[in-house]
Amino acid sequence: MMSAVNRIFFVCSGNAVRSPMAAAIFRSLVEKRPKLRHVKIGSAGIHATDGECAWDGAIRAMEKIGLDIEEHRTRLLTPNLAASCDLILTMDREQARTVHGLADRVEVAALGDYAGIPGEVAAPSDSLEECAACRDHLRQLVAAVIRRLDANGRRRRQ
Repeated sequence: MMSAVNRIFFVCSGNAVRSPMAAAIFRSLVEKRPKLRHVKIGSAGIHATDGECAWDGAIRAMEKIGLDIEEHRTRLLTPNLAASCDLILTMDREQARTVHGLADRVEVAALGDYAGIPGEVAAPSDSLEECAACRDHLRQLVAAVIRRLDANGRRRRQ
């Protein structure tokens, strides 16, 4: 069965660095893709505490490319939140397995696998350098996801 992707969530552990950066990157890149402008983007963490700020290193790394995540607040991925998504992309396969347990009817994949560039997105420290390296890795992966979604505009439902 084929189904359109209308809501994507990026998920990491604490929702303070990787997933909010990925969501912001996706939003900025999708502006140039008319077929994907309707897609709602969010982020959450499998071990997040609701309401905390993004890490300073992540905020500064994103500012360097003109993106603002300063207003981001962390949130826990709950079963209800997960069920509201069409696609959930995690930073590694272990997180994907955890999320499958929360949302068995939602397509869940590690970001690298879905992008066709296998490998984990390692959690950085709060340093600007490590967050910038993580940001650059996410830019590559998210761009590949957007190309995949834009090319077919549809995805397979598992």
